[in-house]
Amino acid sequence: MFSVLITFFIGVLLGLVLRRFGTFAPLSRTTGLTVLVLLFAFGVSIGANKELIAGLGSSGLIALVVALLGTAGSFTAAIVYQKLMKKGGSKTE
Repeated sequence: MFSVLITFFIGVLLGLVLRRFGTFAPLSRTTGLTVLVLLFAFGVSIGANKELIAGLGSSGLIALVVALLGTAGSFTAAIVYQKLMKKGGSKTE
């Protein structure tokens, strides 16, 4: 796990340094396609795992509930934040 994070942060630092030169500008166009290919490969590896697919019913339902509640919580927090900013902003105007 640490090797993944270290590799990620090295890539971020390298991108920050090299963005001045425009070296990686063509890569930004291929990022979306790369993510789609990685997601496809991830899906194939999950589909090939019999144990994971067998437990999908129980763990899939839990994952769905967590995702829905997380989305609802984020949406609610965004609405509350927006209302607080409008209320706070009207005092200074």
